[in-house]
Amino acid sequence: MGPYELGQLPTDISTRIIWMREYVRSGLQSRHISQNSAQYARRELTAIEAQNRQFKRDGRFTQREAQIIEKRLDRLTKQLVKNWRQARNY
Repeated sequence: MGPYELGQLPTDISTRIIWMREYVRSGLQSRHISQNSAQYARRELTAIEAQNRQFKRDGRFTQREAQIIEKRLDRLTKQLVKNWRQARNY
């Protein structure tokens, strides 16, 4: 798995989180992502999942809540792609 542009990621939040966990696992295994970056990404994904569950707890998931989660996922994705590209250049 190599870096993907944001437009190629799954759009469903739950599927995207699963995809990103696999991206981190694959990047760590291929040494394109450092152990520190992988640990950070896993912690951030766990926090995003918790926030997602909290937002859905009342049975409603507003567009604003979805945007908050998507922005966090976008930031993390950009950081992972940046790390992947840096590793490729070494």
